[in-house]
Amino acid sequence: ASLLDNITTEFGSRYWWSTGKTVKHLFDPAGTSINSELTYSGLAAQPVELFARADHASGVFLKGDIGTGAVTRGNLKDEDFPPFITPYSDTSSGQKDGSITYGTADVGYDFLRKPNYKLGTFVGYNYYHANVNADGCIQMAGNLANCVPAIPDSIQGITEDAVWQSARLGISGEFTPADRWKLTGDVAWLPYTTLSSTDTHWLRINSPGGFTGPVPEDGSGHNGYQLESVLSYQVTPAFSLGLGGRYWYMETSGKSHFEGNTVGGGGVPQPVEFSTSRYGVFAQAAFNF
Repeated sequence: ASLLDNITTEFGSRYWWSTGKTVKHLFDPAGTSINSELTYSGLAAQPVELFARADHASGVFLKGDIGTGAVTRGNLKDEDFPPFITPYSDTSSGQKDGSITYGTADVGYDFLRKPNYKLGTFVGYNYYHANVNADGCIQMAGNLANCVPAIPDSIQGITEDAVWQSARLGISGEFTPADRWKLTGDVAWLPYTTLSSTDTHWLRINSPGGFTGPVPEDGSGHNGYQLESVLSYQVTPAFSLGLGGRYWYMETSGKSHFEGNTVGGGGVPQPVEFSTSRYGVFAQAAFNF
């Protein structure tokens, strides 16, 4: 028999109804007190993705996916704290015209294989690019210097453009509880995640006390995870339909690089902490051969 005779494959597409949240904590240069907290929440997106998996009779498998979609709505809560700003400021902005793009690739081995279930481990890589915006601005607290009077939604205020890259270590399982039904699941720990991002305050570009352009940000972390499960039904021997759920979480610590990016010069690196999550349910259709 040829090598291909020992391989089974599955490929298909998914539609993911998801929402997300990104939180950024910016500290003073010494890292002793928090200057700002930006919370992007309710970041709704419905990406379309392609996925595939190949299993060899030896137990070795390859799997992956790639997807993209628009972030159609959301909100930014932007808080600034004394003594950085006095009095406390809390502004609210809408989000539109964002986007996400992502891809995952894993290689693994099923060390346990039985007629109705199998269990394996894998290593892999995840790429996640999220672009979100803050449009308009309303002051929700007592600070009269920020967003008073209110800035209309037609004016873009902030863009956060972030690329997260993660290593994956995980467990993958499959269970067939009844004829034609299949339940699969992945649990992945992200032992190392890097972040490369830019923060653009559009209304402060080339203004007094503002910035000369986007402010670069970076970070790394070790506490992320990604969970996924799918229940599918084999409509025919070659075609299946399924419903699934997914939850992603990543966090990093690094620097916001104000040095060389402020009007009039000056500026120093400041500690920054990021966390991001995305979760939701998806429908899929797949072909098997």
